[in-house]
Parts: sequence; C-alpha cells; structure tokens
Amino acid sequence: MIKYFLLTWKNTAGAGVSAFPRNYVGLAQDLARSLVNSSELPFDLILVKLTPHRNGLDESSDLSGLRDAWPDYMPNRFAWPLCSAKLREVISRHLIHDEGLNWIPAKISGAGETREYYIARFDTMHDVLDNEKTTYVPETTHIIRPWFSIAKVNGLSIFPKPSDFDLWRITSSIFIRDSLKREIVNAGITGVAFEQAHIS
Repeated sequence: MIKYFLLTWKNTAGAGVSAFPRNYVGLAQDLARSLVNSSELPFDLILVKLTPHRNGLDESSDLSGLRDAWPDYMPNRFAWPLCSAKLREVISRHLIHDEGLNWIPAKISGAGETREYYIARFDTMHDVLDNEKTTYVPETTHIIRPWFSIAKVNGLSIFPKPSDFDLWRITSSIFIRDSLKREIVNAGITGVAFEQAHIS
C-alpha cells in the first residue's frame, strides 16, 4: 500500500538556525493570504541562530558554530514551507497530477551571503480526507487528526492538509507520497523529518 508522510523540520540538538524578517511584518496567516497572487516575497529574511536555554531561546546573528546554516528545508518565523532550490527541484520532478503547486521566491541573508529559497504555495485544495475517521474540534471544521482516503490521494505526490480561510495555501501541514520521500532522502536533502500519515 502506498504511504504518505507529513514533511516537517528536523529537530537539532543545541543551537539551530531560523529565517526571520528584519522587522515586524504581521502575522503569518494574514501574510499568507496576501501572498496568494504574489510572484515574490515582498520583504527579505535574515538568518538567526537560536540557542535553547532554561528560560527560552537566545537569538543571535552570529552563525558561527552551526553545523548547517543553510538547511534545504529552512525553519522560519512563519512556519512556512521554505525550500532550497535543490528541494524545490526534487519536489517539482515528482509531481504526478494537478497538485496545483507554485513557488514564491524569497531572499535570505546571513553569514555574509544571500541565497534564494522558495515558499511552496498551493492553488488547489483537493478532497483528500476520510471524513469518517478524521477527528475534528467538536462543532467545527478544524481538523485535529487527519485521516486520508487512499482512493483520493493516490494520484497526488504532495498536498496540503485542508483548512478554512485559505490557510491551506501556504502551510506547514504538507503531506508527501513515499516515492517523493525516498527521493528527498536519496538526494541528501537537509533539515527534513517525516511523520507517517494515517491512510485508509
């Protein structure tokens, strides 16, 4: 049986990196709505080193000592799917249906250089759920635990978890087919982790 996985960020022991806007630009959900028709991110991002300690996280622009300052799946302030050119290429090669996936270029600066990354934006919210098994917040359509129907997802290599208010368009809840997962691993893509999805 074909399997699907939630694509997520790899937890790092000790200090890690994340992309932040230089200044406050608003909430992620409001920004995501404004990017529905954008051809590029209208502000730049900078790399910040995050070091955990007892009372939270220390933020620093000094990236020295980091094992990987440029992971292919970049953690970021907005929890957006922010992909390197290498990861974008791997995903794009494995599209097998009308996934409705587009990319928004975003510039990230740090460690004396600037690189272009890409935000994954979906233009199609497919009917993918097994509605009988999916768990919702009582009396709402907010999903707690999605279950997917193999008959509905079988023709997709990547798709977002459905949600209200267009929040599925740019989301951290992205699911990928096992063949795409294997290619991501084989390509040596960094910064990624996977959680197996529920399928019936």
